[in-house]
Amino acid sequence: GGGSAVCKCVDVRVVWVLNGALYKMVRNMMGAALEVVKGTGTAEEVRERLRSGSRVNPPTPAPAKGLTLEWVYYDEDGETGED
Repeated sequence: GGGSAVCKCVDVRVVWVLNGALYKMVRNMMGAALEVVKGTGTAEEVRERLRSGSRVNPPTPAPAKGLTLEWVYYDEDGETGED
């Protein structure tokens, strides 16, 4: 017989405010946050990764599906604030 899978899904809104972003940066940050939420990582581990700047053992990037860029803010000169 076929069993049925149960999905316990929750809608979550996370807001990142950045002055520029690198390739997969938001996916990596979200992946780190999800590790903490799922209990496979700790907030202290995330802080230590950020402090050290190390890319050894990076978080698994969050899937792009569901991530949405909603706004880009510009200053009065029409610049995004990047140097």
